[in-house]
Amino acid sequence: MAISNPKFVSATREFTDRTDPIKAFHARFRKVLDESQSLLINYYGAGGVGKSALLEKIKKEFDAQQNDLPNAVCLYHNFNNGTDMQSILDNWKRDLQRHGCEFPFFETGEFVLSLKRGLNAKTLKRPKVKTFIEKNQLLEFVQGKVQNLFGHADNVIDESPFELIDLVKFLPYGSAVVSIMHIINDQLSKKEVDRRLNAHSDLYRKLNETYHSPNIADVEELLPELFAQDICDWANDSTRLIIFLDTYERVSSAMINFGELDEENRPHDWWIRDNANGRRGLLFLLPTTLWVIAGRNKLRWQGEADAALEQHLIKALSEDDAHYFLTRAGVWSRELRDRIYRLTEGYPLYLDLCVDIYEQYIQRYEKVPTRDDFGQALDQIVRRLLKYMDYDARSMVQCLSLLGTWTNDMARHLITDFNHNLYNEVKRFSFIQRSTVELNGKQREIFQFDRTVQKFLLASLKADENFSMLFEEMLEASDEYFDRLFNTLEDQQTAIYCLKLRAELVARLVSNADELKRRFDEYFRYSFNVLIELGMFSAAEEIIDAFFNAVVDDGIIRAHFELLMGNLRSAQGNYREALALNRSAYEKYKAEFGDENKQTLTALNNVSNSLFELGQYDQASKMFGRVLELSEELLGDDDDLTLTAMSNLAICLDNLGFPDDAFELHRRVYDRRVELFGEDDPETINALSNVATALSDQYRFAEAMALERKVLDGHIQMFGIDHLETLSAMSKLAATLREVGSIRQMDDNATEEQLSEATEQLNEALELSEYAFEGYQRVLGDEHPRTLNAMKNLARLLHMLDRKEEALKLFEQVLDRYKEAFGEEHPDTLSAMNDLSSSLKDLGRKEEALSILERAIELYKKTLGENHPDTLKAEDDLVMLLSDLERYEEALALAEDLIERCKIVFGEDGIDTLMCMFMLPLLLMETGRLEEAEAMVEDVSIMMDRCEERFDKDNPLD
Repeated sequence: MAISNPKFVSATREFTDRTDPIKAFHARFRKVLDESQSLLINYYGAGGVGKSALLEKIKKEFDAQQNDLPNAVCLYHNFNNGTDMQSILDNWKRDLQRHGCEFPFFETGEFVLSLKRGLNAKTLKRPKVKTFIEKNQLLEFVQGKVQNLFGHADNVIDESPFELIDLVKFLPYGSAVVSIMHIINDQLSKKEVDRRLNAHSDLYRKLNETYHSPNIADVEELLPELFAQDICDWANDSTRLIIFLDTYERVSSAMINFGELDEENRPHDWWIRDNANGRRGLLFLLPTTLWVIAGRNKLRWQGEADAALEQHLIKALSEDDAHYFLTRAGVWSRELRDRIYRLTEGYPLYLDLCVDIYEQYIQRYEKVPTRDDFGQALDQIVRRLLKYMDYDARSMVQCLSLLGTWTNDMARHLITDFNHNLYNEVKRFSFIQRSTVELNGKQREIFQFDRTVQKFLLASLKADENFSMLFEEMLEASDEYFDRLFNTLEDQQTAIYCLKLRAELVARLVSNADELKRRFDEYFRYSFNVLIELGMFSAAEEIIDAFFNAVVDDGIIRAHFELLMGNLRSAQGNYREALALNRSAYEKYKAEFGDENKQTLTALNNVSNSLFELGQYDQASKMFGRVLELSEELLGDDDDLTLTAMSNLAICLDNLGFPDDAFELHRRVYDRRVELFGEDDPETINALSNVATALSDQYRFAEAMALERKVLDGHIQMFGIDHLETLSAMSKLAATLREVGSIRQMDDNATEEQLSEATEQLNEALELSEYAFEGYQRVLGDEHPRTLNAMKNLARLLHMLDRKEEALKLFEQVLDRYKEAFGEEHPDTLSAMNDLSSSLKDLGRKEEALSILERAIELYKKTLGENHPDTLKAEDDLVMLLSDLERYEEALALAEDLIERCKIVFGEDGIDTLMCMFMLPLLLMETGRLEEAEAMVEDVSIMMDRCEERFDKDNPLD
């Protein structure tokens, strides 16, 4: 029997009815209509189980009822199409504008945000402002309120930049008031008008505050509140919103409870469900709304959100539903439907594949397939599907499986003998998903091959020698395509995305490990290092992951990528994983080449760096010494590895309390680089900077400052004032000036001239610190580690200059940014927590300081270990804080334990050990152990003598 013109049906696109989830939606929606109460409903389940189709079905049913629900408005977003909050709100704004909603506050916020991002106000489209001319019975009342609003804001307006004055001075008379005046006459009481205008006053004030804030995130975090206020002004008591959110797993972790993430590591969905610096998300700000969320994970939320949340697990299709779907697809044989159901267990993706086989079989043979035509496992299903396609369609599908993720432009240029009509036909298959991504403000259509189906196709292709030519052709075409593409791209975001696509494609097409390494080094290594330098760790990880996962053997090539991944993990602050990767690479090189080989020594140097980062200075110094010894013997004094190992060993010795030895090594490195490369070589200048640091650690500040000024001048002449190396040199000089100035100020014997000089030094340090911070912001952005470190140094200096409230705000911002960028457990985040604790303590907020410091110590122990120097330093701060709080027994017990651990790490005569012991007599006295305290006095005197032997404390400034 010939069957023509088959009707193509896909289980994940043409919805198979599931009555219970749909009934649940309608029940929640009726409750929202009747009770004016916002509610949530969540559908969760495995990928491909039909959640998106369920949302589409519900949305279609809602659209069909739109005439009966004129005051209900539907908004939709699939997070596969982007996770950027501002872009999503902009799309929703356009949808709501068709219903008459105006967005004066939100557009004002976007305008301010554009100014904060450095865009020229003259090139921006300003928010539309209307003149308030409508008359009504409450006009006098409203005008009075608006005038009060002006009165409250006059001082702020005077301080606003010119670009903002024109915008904000009309705001109270603008769209925000107009949008509510349409409903004032009959629907709003004087009390409600008063409430709304007060809300406008608050938002107006916040807009001006965020404009003057140094933190661009303050403006971004205000956008949801501005967006919600505009909607509240437009909505009336009968207005209802329905917001559909699909693929929610892209922006939220199911394992972390609602309300906790903002305290630790704010997720991408904070603007929906959480708060940011005390600002609540849209869940709590919008008028009556039904939120419909679909994702892979159950939402583990708490508080108000949990009380309004109902969740439904979406499972594989039931047998009846599967039969219903297959019948609609034209599979009339009950026996065949039974076989397909048992084979697929009702999983929609597999049902889709079986329908594809059914349709292809009919098209090719013009008869109905039998149960034996489907195979007995998923890989057989995929092979049968290819078998029943004609040659051209099969070739196109195989090429697309090699591409994996692609754009139309990629497919057109990379597939040999590209056939446009055939390509459009093949794209309809259920295992090819279509989505959009936003790149540089533009929506780009992206196609992706289903990973499960792709896995079987790739395995069969790579096993067939006949396809080796296809791999080579596509690889050659990709080189030409991407080389040409990167020469035309101007924006960073698109370039990074295309780089990721290219990395995945190369890793998929190249099976030879040596060739894979060569291609990475030629096409990706530079960009990989730049992304790490820019702090764009997730982008760097996506690139290296493609190669790291492609090299499955345990040989030298694997070791090469382990070292690269170790560098990334180290930059991310994940020192333990970096150590494991570096050790694994070292063992591979050692097994292959032995100890006396440059690659082995380079890997050993990386292991030593990881140990140093983990605070294991003693072990690290021994390894650096070993690298130095062998590299001198094998490679000579002039090799870069020799000089690097010598410099690393010097830094280790400095941290172990041997500044003289460290200075001598740094000096040797500098002298050797001058001899080899000259004084103006960048590495020579960096070596001179290390000499200056060593001098500073010896309290030889005058010499250190002279060298640091020389380094700074050299960088300015070589690179310019805004180069990263120049900014780094600026920061180092500022740190030394800060140290010198603070010591002078604390010296009771300092003369007026010396105090005046100290003030000048601190002011110079402040000027340098501010410029370095602003320079890093311009070059690297607000979130880069170097920017955050410069911000932290600036806060420390402000604190030292007794500008403690300003310093506190900066410390809080630094900590928030570190948490957002790196998580709570990163060492830099913990350092920022320690700084904030110290700042709060000095402002008298000791209980808050204690809470933060105790959390930092808990995480120090977890991530770096009990005896890491940073852990010991934080615990020493805790001893002093507990003493300030008069909790002497706790402070004493901690101090005694701390001293014993410091002896293990630093030795009995180590400066850190001696400094920890100074508090003991006081604590013994406060706890009533007077005899022990008196006995300690002599010990303290001895300790002072030891310190003076190590550092000339009587004349620390030369």
